[in-house]
Amino acid sequence: MSWRLALKPILDIFDWYKGNVAAGTLFLAIFLVVKGYVLARGDLSTALGILQYAGLTSVVIAGLLSSLPILAAAMLAYTVYRTVRALRVPAGKLVAVLLGAIVLSAVFTPWTFMAGAIVIGLVIGLQRGIFERLPESWRVWGIQLAVGLVAELAIGLGAVYAVIAMLYTVWLPHEIVAFTPGAVKGQPPAQQVGYVLAEGDGWITILTSGGHQIVRYKDSAVTSFTLCERSPHGGWSDVSDATTLWQEITTPASLKSVHAAANKMCPPAEH
Repeated sequence: MSWRLALKPILDIFDWYKGNVAAGTLFLAIFLVVKGYVLARGDLSTALGILQYAGLTSVVIAGLLSSLPILAAAMLAYTVYRTVRALRVPAGKLVAVLLGAIVLSAVFTPWTFMAGAIVIGLVIGLQRGIFERLPESWRVWGIQLAVGLVAELAIGLGAVYAVIAMLYTVWLPHEIVAFTPGAVKGQPPAQQVGYVLAEGDGWITILTSGGHQIVRYKDSAVTSFTLCERSPHGGWSDVSDATTLWQEITTPASLKSVHAAANKMCPPAEH
């Protein structure tokens, strides 16, 4: 029973889904629609093109896998909140679950969003704990309710903004596709950075980075494929495209064997 209380952030999700299959399926569908909207930059023809070339199953799997940073950050925020409240949960087991959530977030979530998740969990936990100890007179006049609503609205808006920012940041694996310029009609560029949606029938279809446009070229012009990962290019991208904590920790040469950033950095995206 004590382990179930400690693992409540995870078990709550499965328990809720088992009892609300229809609502859970609808929530998942809405999430994937929002994900598709982000991938297509709000362009309907691009969204339909992604489905046409990649297929529904591939889009669903890619959308869920590329959203692991969001799920890991959400789990970390909830676990921090549970740790602050510590309601009937053995401290040792709760700390073990918290460490697990930290490790998961350190591997998958950009460190900036990981820090934000910790702050949100702390603020919600402290806010609710403080309001429970307010004088009875505050409850009578509704001050607790009003202050609580304002605080939770601010936290909620911040969390929604963080999720949207991460949806735009963590979208799909990138590849650098090199072409032989002038080899075919249409003059493909020397290289194209994006996600390869489909190959076959003599064509290669790419969802480009930056502009998120669907482009097609004769695959006879392709000379090489190189996996790459986006890096910050200054300004807001230093926050939204930040590396994970695991990548930061394993930067020294002595930890090169376990460093996660093994791919080549993508060139700056053209918008």
